Amino acid sequence: MPTRTAPSRSTSLTVTAPGVELDVTVVRRRMRRVYLRVLPPDGRVVVSAPLRASDRVVREAVLADLRWILRNRDRIREEERRDALTRPPAARAVSGETWWVFGRPVRLEVRTAPGRTRAALTPEALLLRAPVEADDARRLAAVERWQRRHLRAAAAPLLSTWADRLRVDPRFLGIRRMRNHWGTCEPQERRIWLALELVTRPQEGLEYVVAHELIHLIEPSHGPRFVRLMDRHMPEWRRIRAELDAGTLAKAYEPVGLRAETSIEAGGAAPAVPPVPVQLVLDGGSAA
Repeated sequence: MPTRTAPSRSTSLTVTAPGVELDVTVVRRRMRRVYLRVLPPDGRVVVSAPLRASDRVVREAVLADLRWILRNRDRIREEERRDALTRPPAARAVSGETWWVFGRPVRLEVRTAPGRTRAALTPEALLLRAPVEADDARRLAAVERWQRRHLRAAAAPLLSTWADRLRVDPRFLGIRRMRNHWGTCEPQERRIWLALELVTRPQEGLEYVVAHELIHLIEPSHGPRFVRLMDRHMPEWRRIRAELDAGTLAKAYEPVGLRAETSIEAGGAAPAVPPVPVQLVLDGGSAA
């Protein structure tokens, strides 16, 4: 008989401290530790906790890292305020829009043509052919299909080159939208996933992510051995990562309704709150 998974339960909790009253969403599910997250766009605090964790345990976990929570909540709110002032309008895949292709701006040109909606890069523009009845969603989907093909075509030779250099044997290369990583690796299955948004960044960033994830086939963690391998094979990786994360070289249009949400998770030592172990995790583990 298959094992039944207990459903999660969501409740609200108010945590108070001198001069602070913090509303927290508590999600209890079958797990062993307590995790704290601060989520955009408004700095909402979410605590995932074991089913048996009491409100007291949750409160003590929040209070143990309250300064971190408040600091990052304020930072997220300020970043969202600034982004709202500079965020480009949502893409509609219409003529005149600027789309970014490996770090350079490319003008989108839409031409009416019967048949399947399809996109192709020309020396002058990103050309989208679409029937007159094609709506925004259909045009955007055609551009995304092209982005996936273009990214895969650029990533495949890099994967082969770096796999030979590192003497590893990846079995799968996939592309998908990611919320808070540039790439991920599944070492046991030897699967490499790349973020679709890499197609908007300079190719130097793509090569860094490919190398980063392939090195995880040698060293799954981000410990000293991983850092030594990165230093040996790509001495400039810190600079490339910083430029990739800064995102100053390219700003991709985001399809309507698909704006990704990232989260920040707490870092530092776990507070001793018996009987439930509490782990405050900083997710710095990928090429994100």
